Amino acid sequence: MDPNSYQSYIFDCDGVLWKGLLEVPGSIQALNYLQSLGKKVFFLTNSARTKPDIASQLSSYGFAASYDQIHSAGTMLPLYINKFHPGLKNVFFIGLRGKELLTDAGFNALESHEIPNNRITSLQDLKDFRLQEVPDAVVVCHDIDFDYFTGLYASACIQEGAKFISANYDDYFILGDWKMASCGTLCKYIEGATGQKAEVVGKPNSFIIEEIIEEHNLDRSTCIMVGDTIDSDVLLAHNAHIDSMLVLTGVSKREDIEKYEYKPTFVFESLGSAFNL
Repeated sequence: MDPNSYQSYIFDCDGVLWKGLLEVPGSIQALNYLQSLGKKVFFLTNSARTKPDIASQLSSYGFAASYDQIHSAGTMLPLYINKFHPGLKNVFFIGLRGKELLTDAGFNALESHEIPNNRITSLQDLKDFRLQEVPDAVVVCHDIDFDYFTGLYASACIQEGAKFISANYDDYFILGDWKMASCGTLCKYIEGATGQKAEVVGKPNSFIIEEIIEEHNLDRSTCIMVGDTIDSDVLLAHNAHIDSMLVLTGVSKREDIEKYEYKPTFVFESLGSAFNL
């Protein structure tokens, strides 16, 4: 692939640059190569990780990224809420990461462990369940501590009028040889109880690309999204009307491409192989 075909490269992280804590061979070399050519390089993950956290991981592999280059579904949460739900301030937050991204932006965020009597161990506990108060919104990120009480509280809040907002809608992430439940699975649990669909901030919502294009004054026609998942990264590019590159080092495989109406512009075995590195 001719790197000069595009001026701005937007990279998914897990499955493209690294898998878990292990660098995908050739990926960081490709980033440094593109930046040496004067290309604009950005990072876009569907997680709620902070910019310093992502910058630290990139640095450990040998790429120095500024915070301006890094975006996540978590960092986009406050922007999304302020744009589409102005005045919303109080949220019930579900997530392992991301709460500080909301509180730093001026939101009040309550977690289930801060609520008295936050365990459901019997039918009597269910009978005694009461909402403390109804927040403006329930905000969901990936949470390994998600339990029945958390789902119950979130569902009750939504049924009482709280907005239902999710960082992403990813059903699973890859951990070794296994698929592990992620944010989208938690959303489906709550959707099943409430009958309401979550508003999704992250990929494939084009909002997240539009914000990057606007913030950095990019020319849409010279942008390309690079990812490993067809129904997230490639669909995001399709929704945002930009080109896409699918790399086969993560979730989607070559045989999956025919299952979808929207197709990647390019397909490569890895990011490094795209530039013969």
